[in-house]
Amino acid sequence: MANDRSNPWGKARPKATEPHSSEDTPAKPERRPGKKAPQARERQADSDNRRRPSKAPRSGQADSPQQWTTAPRNSRPNRRQEEHPPRERRRSEPAQDTRAFQAAEEQYPAVDRSNEYKVYGVNACMTAFQKRPEDIIRAYFNHSIAGKFGETMRYLAQQKKAYRVVDDEELEKVTASTHHGGVCFLMKKRQPLSLQELLAKTADRQSLCLLILEGVGNPHNLGAILRTCAHFDVPAVLVENANLLQSGAAARVAEGGAEWVETVQYDSIEELLNQLRQAGFSILSTSSHQGRDLYRTELPSRMAIFFGEEARGLKTDTLKATDLCVQIPGSSQVESLNVSTATGIILGEFWRQHQSGTRTVELAAAKPRPGRLKLHKPKR
Repeated sequence: MANDRSNPWGKARPKATEPHSSEDTPAKPERRPGKKAPQARERQADSDNRRRPSKAPRSGQADSPQQWTTAPRNSRPNRRQEEHPPRERRRSEPAQDTRAFQAAEEQYPAVDRSNEYKVYGVNACMTAFQKRPEDIIRAYFNHSIAGKFGETMRYLAQQKKAYRVVDDEELEKVTASTHHGGVCFLMKKRQPLSLQELLAKTADRQSLCLLILEGVGNPHNLGAILRTCAHFDVPAVLVENANLLQSGAAARVAEGGAEWVETVQYDSIEELLNQLRQAGFSILSTSSHQGRDLYRTELPSRMAIFFGEEARGLKTDTLKATDLCVQIPGSSQVESLNVSTATGIILGEFWRQHQSGTRTVELAAAKPRPGRLKLHKPKR
């Protein structure tokens, strides 16, 4: 009964201790290498038979000659179009009327900022206001410096031009520099002169010196050169790119000298030298290791001086095309001088030879006051 309870089918289970006879259990076939086992073949055949259709379609005939093939494993059933209807296409929105935008663009055209630049620094802005106040577009003043530009503010108010009194932080953002001096002008650029216009303006001058720069692009050096040229009455500087002389940094370093010096832009050095020679100019060049001693050379009354980049100097073709090469004597402890320093030395020598006796300054006679000099004590 114990066996009946444990096994409802009424047959007794063999005990685990009883060994299985070899006659009851069939022997397993030997598996050869490279061939599949018989059981695996039978399983694959059964799975293939399951994929085949069990019955032929009802075509009205008992035996249909049509042969049925098995479907591939990776085949997908064809979906009917009724199950997935096509999506509705998104309708394009009607085009907006651009006539209003075109009218606004015609009424308020885009401003061309390429002809504008910023001038900052007290002396630079004061000189710019004296020379060409009509070119000022906008002005910014610091609280501490606004009292010095009262006349400028009144002029801008009369001309209905904007100006603002701001703090140092905003001025640093406007000028992109910490050396703004408390004032900044947004101004129109000056158009460079042609060489013919410059020669026509200076035709009556007996002694004249012009500067030609080749490869000089540092705005601080350019500003120092403009300041030196204004001091020694050099009317113009000839450069390859006129925009280099009209920058905020160059104007600040020039301390107002940029407004007194014209700019001439040239394209070809050969053509420039031919025009200068036809106008009676002698072409000079400078070098740190060759040339005549500057202080033992008689400089011509009408000359154009070439100055090159500090690192490389003038090109070889330019040196060969000049009429005279001069050298500034020194101790030779350094290789060369800064280009702005060399400009000041040579222009000073030219002024000494040709301009020192033409302009005299009348000195006022000193009138001594009777009595002893009294020192005023500071009030406490």
